[in-house]
Amino acid sequence: MSASYPSGWHQWADLRRPYTHQDRSHRPPPHQPDLKIGAVVAAKNETATIGRVVTELKRLGAAEILAVVNGAVDDTAVHARDAGAKVLVFADPLGHDIGKAVGARVVTGDVVLFLDADFVVPAADLQPFVDTIAGGSDVALNDLRTLGTSWHGNDLPHLIPAAACLLNHILDRPDLGANSLTISPYALSRRACAEIGPHLGVPPLAQAMAVEMGLAVANSGLVDVYTLNRHRPQLHAGEGKETIWRLILGDFLEATNYILNKKGPRGGCADLGRRRESIPEVTEHR
Repeated sequence: MSASYPSGWHQWADLRRPYTHQDRSHRPPPHQPDLKIGAVVAAKNETATIGRVVTELKRLGAAEILAVVNGAVDDTAVHARDAGAKVLVFADPLGHDIGKAVGARVVTGDVVLFLDADFVVPAADLQPFVDTIAGGSDVALNDLRTLGTSWHGNDLPHLIPAAACLLNHILDRPDLGANSLTISPYALSRRACAEIGPHLGVPPLAQAMAVEMGLAVANSGLVDVYTLNRHRPQLHAGEGKETIWRLILGDFLEATNYILNKKGPRGGCADLGRRRESIPEVTEHR
């Protein structure tokens, strides 16, 4: 499962555009007969929404929908299967985003969408992600740039988009803003599934690898997860809140470490002719 985003997360955005899809949802998605669309849906206890998530994916034209149900104690798997999805069941929780990494090894579409089952995204709002991959990109990110990029305060929810923005700058991709594979939905090409799919359990690491491998990473559609994501009190308060935000922050640190290991201690950033060897050794403290 990927991280859920509590109400505090979106306080970093000065401009929050309301999530409205009414102006597009009445139009059927364009038909793309030569493109096989697959989808991976990570789910835990989502009986209230999983059926509708699968229904929207079918409306989109997805030929293969895999629900990775892990740690569920309800009938999520049954509801997913009844709605038309294939189901992989794990009795124990897999942890954040591991279900997507598992699904990437199984689904065989030319375009593979990755979603969480705790909120429903209309087919028309998923179509831009398919179009981005169909247009030649390998990674289609949820494009949250129009929601604003202003960070205030020192708490972890504000630091996460800052970390995403910093990572993209280190990767020499400032055009991506704070967009990240940490935030679903997103889509991958078949090539990207093969190259970075096993690493989706740590989304920023997968994104860094994609850029370094030369995969085409692009901003795509907008799905306002800050508004839609279900509030989970056990994750968004007290010790749980600290745990989830530090998990995500650790993901970005792991991605940064990957870059440092490849490019050296400055990650490929210029040192502009500093002659550090000219600094005399200090042998005595005065």
